Amino acid sequence: MTARLNPSTDGLRRLRRLGLACLAFVFLLAGGGLAGSAQAQDFSREHIDRYDVSVDIGANGSLAIEERIRVFVLGDVFKRGIYRDFPLSSLESWQPDNPYRSVAAFRDGQAENIARTEYTGGNYRIYLGQEDVFLTTNQYYTYTLRYRIDRGILQFDDSDNFDWNIIPHDWTVPIRNWSVTLNPPAGAELLGSRVLSGPRGTEGNPYNGVLTAADGGFALSGDSLPAFAGVTLVLAFAPDMVAQGANYPVINDAYHAEQARLAEERAAAEAERRAREAERAQVAGIALLIAVLIFAVLAVLLWMRLGREKAVMPPVYPRFDPPQNVGAGAARYISRQGNISSIKMLITVLVSLSVKGYIQLEDKLITRLEDGGEALTPSEKMALSTLRLNRPDDTYVIVEKDTTTASELKKAAKAVVTEIRDEFRSTYRTNWFWSLGMIILLNLIWLTGFAASALDSIFAWAMLLLVLSVIAPIFSSVFRAAGKGWFWFILMPIFFIFQVGGFVLNVVGNADMQSLLSNIPIMLAFGLSTVALLMIPRHFKNYTQSGAELASELEGLKLYIKAAEHGEVQEEPEPDYRRFSLIYPYAFALGLNAVWAGKFANEMASWAVAGGLVDPWYGMHHNRFEDNLDSFESGFQSAANYSPSSSSGSGGSSFSGGGGGGGGGGGW
Repeated sequence: MTARLNPSTDGLRRLRRLGLACLAFVFLLAGGGLAGSAQAQDFSREHIDRYDVSVDIGANGSLAIEERIRVFVLGDVFKRGIYRDFPLSSLESWQPDNPYRSVAAFRDGQAENIARTEYTGGNYRIYLGQEDVFLTTNQYYTYTLRYRIDRGILQFDDSDNFDWNIIPHDWTVPIRNWSVTLNPPAGAELLGSRVLSGPRGTEGNPYNGVLTAADGGFALSGDSLPAFAGVTLVLAFAPDMVAQGANYPVINDAYHAEQARLAEERAAAEAERRAREAERAQVAGIALLIAVLIFAVLAVLLWMRLGREKAVMPPVYPRFDPPQNVGAGAARYISRQGNISSIKMLITVLVSLSVKGYIQLEDKLITRLEDGGEALTPSEKMALSTLRLNRPDDTYVIVEKDTTTASELKKAAKAVVTEIRDEFRSTYRTNWFWSLGMIILLNLIWLTGFAASALDSIFAWAMLLLVLSVIAPIFSSVFRAAGKGWFWFILMPIFFIFQVGGFVLNVVGNADMQSLLSNIPIMLAFGLSTVALLMIPRHFKNYTQSGAELASELEGLKLYIKAAEHGEVQEEPEPDYRRFSLIYPYAFALGLNAVWAGKFANEMASWAVAGGLVDPWYGMHHNRFEDNLDSFESGFQSAANYSPSSSSGSGGSSFSGGGGGGGGGGGW
């Protein structure tokens, strides 16, 4: 309830009304113009057949309200009964948190069960009916609600105002007929009136609500209403209608001055509280930062013990051939200690099959060729099988933005990775026990910091860190699979804390500059903690002896691939087409295919001129095949990762829905 029909209305409340008007406008657009004519409403489905409201105004400003709601039930909306929402967002300072008193419910004249009550979305909601009893369909039921509101009339120097959303705006079904009767105290003199109808925010009376005098009171009725449309009634009576009381102020300049004084006192007390809390946050933040730094030192020492275990990695020297019995997909898996993208792994295996002459890769097409001369690894056989490329001339068409294609490619990628993991999982240790222990220790540091400081801000950061502790290993694997280095692991937490930091501080009510500055040590500690969460699962892994030997060979192969020119590496074999083709899939697996292709650019040109390059796996001109392969990879990943987007819109009220009371309801 707010100031009505009086020029001294509080500006803050007008701002709230403006916000409600904007929200209503959005609803109006989404509903395609709910304020259409009554004839446009469809009453063949479930609806409210009659909505009758009776209000008795007491001499003390109380409101005794009775609502009679006759609903037509088909079992779609109204299953067990109805629910009724009473708003709590438009209360006055002198009213209790929930002013709706002595709520009684009836159905067809008999007392109705109130199944439960709850506070939801700024409303007090009551459910009428029983959880396990369903209404008989295709008939009408009449629900009656009676309740009382104390001090519901707004008193001004020049008027006592009744301003009420008399037909609630938030019913989810249309209303065929409605009526209102209002009985003021005897002798009350009406000074002015206003009727506003339609969706919340409507500035007018498009549903033709008409107010008439009847039997010492007033009657109001109008056209039927669509869902989410209602009626606001504003009546201004002479100021002697309601007697003034100690806890029932008159809204005038003195009242606003007193409210301003109280607001200043609250603001001063809040500023003092914030200053004390900012000082505590700074001290606690520095202590937390020191604790997290000590944790980081311990983590580095443990990493040096686990990740740098002595005598695991043999000496690395240039190697001119890939490890025996290790395919290109397995080479990627081993070099990344299992931190791989399954789609990238499948593409790597397909590139290897193409080089071996088993398939031809085109922009949106994979074609099976005659069997090549080289043996296939288990993962390569699995790729051919899952993509149904079993015989010559079998094809697989890559369809973009297609859920079936995406599902098939993901299934094939998962099968390939499973095949490689089963064969080479023993090449590294995860040391998950130590990783988990360190993550738990980090969370205990933050929870201890909260327990010692009792600061809401630290609790919010601690809860956020707990969530990150679950998802950080996933992010770490994704970043490792994508080949991101230290730069990203440091940059992302910094970006994260500054993006999320303001939100966290807003949630706990500490968004002012003083609190922000005092929370910088906490934010730095959180950033360092985030880096630790990303790094620990990734770097606490180490190779087994057998895995280290294979990793050493792959590192040696990298040295050979990275050599800028032929002849830089001692005893390097003579460059030829066979060697180029042999190494290319491994260069692709290690992310060095562009380097390897560039190294052979001159030779490839001479092979092409001499006419000696007969290469079914190219399927393209030699100087463009890397670009075309990039295009194939991009389209393949886009198709595999596709997922369809989901879709699911003087004072007094100057627009419908601006008064007190109201709310809405629906079926359950």
